[in-house]
Amino acid sequence: AEHYDFIIKNGMQAWVDQVVAPTWTAEYDEEETKAFELMGIFAKKCADAGLQGIDLSGVPFTYGATTFLSIARGYNQYLRDMRKHPQELLQVSKIVNDWEIENAKMIWGNGDWPAFFKTSLGRCDTETVRMESFEKFVWEPTFDYLNEMLEGTDTILVLHMDGNYDEAAHLLARLRPKHTIVQLDGFTHHERIADTLVKNQICMEGDIPAAMLTMGTPEEVYAYCMQLKNFYGPGLILNAGCCHPANTKLENLDAVREAACNMNY
Repeated sequence: AEHYDFIIKNGMQAWVDQVVAPTWTAEYDEEETKAFELMGIFAKKCADAGLQGIDLSGVPFTYGATTFLSIARGYNQYLRDMRKHPQELLQVSKIVNDWEIENAKMIWGNGDWPAFFKTSLGRCDTETVRMESFEKFVWEPTFDYLNEMLEGTDTILVLHMDGNYDEAAHLLARLRPKHTIVQLDGFTHHERIADTLVKNQICMEGDIPAAMLTMGTPEEVYAYCMQLKNFYGPGLILNAGCCHPANTKLENLDAVREAACNMNY
């Protein structure tokens, strides 16, 4: 945990400069530059296609302290840190979040809040961690923290939540109405949380399970999409849960498109 001590004493940027940056290669910098160029091309194509009135230059994706630290430390070690180094973990979580927020505002918002701000839970869900620990180490230092910082802004907070969050309805109720999108991936049971999202006017995006897109039938996909509509109504942004696998069946994507056209919003 000497990295925790270093970050607490010197800050996140010093850790990046002294520990992470020396491992970067010229190829890394080239690929990063290329990624921004591709985002610009995508934004122009969207504008040329007539999609106006929305910032299409990209959505800042920040890992959030949970994802960042569980990757950097290793997931098992991160869970142990909740017990062995709780105060250091909480301190570093805030430092990581502040650092990512400032980077996002600088890169995407020209020093102000961008139109969208996306962050992730990194599969540290309510099945993996007891609710007491989940709320203290995962939810409060990142999502409550961001939610409070965004109060009074028009920025949309996007929460990428892989895993099962059946027990988290009371936490979701804290999020800002009309300014939050929750992205689920097929593991949360909608009957446990949908009512909270609908009552608080929080959008739910995604949730068509990746396995269903690759192994399911068009009929199963269509029925699942309509089930989502019944739970969320116009608060649904229909999409795959987390991602579209490379071997997604095209006929299943056609079923998603057909369902979207038949939702009649």
